[in-house]
Amino acid sequence: MGKLAEASVINSVPDGSRLARVVIRMADETVELPKSRKVRQGDPDRLMVTVLREIDESVLPRDIRVSTDNGDELHLLVSNRRLISVKASGASIPSDQASPGDPDEAARIYLDRLKSVLGSARKIELTHKRCPDLRDSDSVSCSAQSLARAAGLSVGILGGSPGLRDFLKSLESLATAWLYLPGKAAESQSNGDPALINGLSAFLDQTRPKENKAQIAARKPDCTVLPLPNGSLLISATTLGQHLLALVPESNLNAVITAWQKRF
Repeated sequence: MGKLAEASVINSVPDGSRLARVVIRMADETVELPKSRKVRQGDPDRLMVTVLREIDESVLPRDIRVSTDNGDELHLLVSNRRLISVKASGASIPSDQASPGDPDEAARIYLDRLKSVLGSARKIELTHKRCPDLRDSDSVSCSAQSLARAAGLSVGILGGSPGLRDFLKSLESLATAWLYLPGKAAESQSNGDPALINGLSAFLDQTRPKENKAQIAARKPDCTVLPLPNGSLLISATTLGQHLLALVPESNLNAVITAWQKRF
């Protein structure tokens, strides 16, 4: 029988729902009880999934240390479900001081550092501690979803495919009108001035790409912001067959960008 790879997540809840574990982790200053997962040898992607889930579940600023059975370590700074920096150390880990210039490059660089440690490990242990608010950090961050896509892993491993419904919730209080198509022949949803909604519907009919039945790979989430002459922003977002159009005052541009980055 082959050896097992094992991931031990230091957690104050030995069992229970994923949501309960996240809430307790956010509230506790220290962590005590381990929660372990065992996976088959030769399946390092499962260890990667464990680390990506920790990133995706970390809302408050966290310093996450990943220790392996071969003596290598990762130090991750995470906040708001985004990875801000990765430092890898160990005898087998080459030094790498490259700094990413944008989120896509950050996902590639950070993923390489994660792989340099996880690729040769059979067992990892994760410990967490709170750290100062990292929102003003100059480092370029990336989401767990971006890391999963860069690794060729299904985004569903993080607890569900990313959709536009949560993004819409963030825009509802900002938008003067919005139009949402959930996909799969579901009825459209909308709110706001009927004339504006009709305009959004006409715009969507003109711009929505035709579905390619032969297409296998899903299109990546995409969000476009267009400034309009009347001082509004037209938000056009698509993912997994879903479409969202919204009109938002241009003063809320930063809020829109932040809302998107939190989810994709």
